[in-house]
Amino acid sequence: MKALVTGLSASKYYSPKYELTVGVNDCPFPVDHLIICDHPRIFEQARMEFIKEHSGWLFTHIRDWSHVRQAEMIRLSDKRSDVSMIAKKEQYAHSICSPFIAVVHAFYCGATEIHLAGVDLVGHHHLGQAHNIKKSQDDFKALDLELRNNGCELKLIRSVPYGALFPVLSCAYGFKFVE
Repeated sequence: MKALVTGLSASKYYSPKYELTVGVNDCPFPVDHLIICDHPRIFEQARMEFIKEHSGWLFTHIRDWSHVRQAEMIRLSDKRSDVSMIAKKEQYAHSICSPFIAVVHAFYCGATEIHLAGVDLVGHHHLGQAHNIKKSQDDFKALDLELRNNGCELKLIRSVPYGALFPVLSCAYGFKFVE
């Protein structure tokens, strides 16, 4: 199965040609699944209303979301950045950004090819800091290797609206691109 995971950075992208689409937070597209890894209290009212009304099925590890809308609970692994148990498809490996968990989710749903967009990180108030970009790069590289070991290919979408921005991930590692 081919899946699309789209973050919220400038290179976010959507196409209905995928068998599964996964977005994060208040994804502006009609994705099948939403992954939310932040507490409801951090979202301003407009974003919260958008999430409440979004058609995507919500998956989260934060129980307070069940007071906002129907949500499917997921369980994160005990140790951040540990992808060693991903083949068991029990606990969700996690890093410091939501799209990481969204990729794991797509794999757990049966994806054998995952296309990733919207994980630029540059300019993000927290994730755009150099040490966080490096952390994300390292974690996504480890996830990519583990996915490949389990029959799933992770590719970055190069041709996107907003001037074909390249995700930060491509800068440090040789990720394959989808044209």
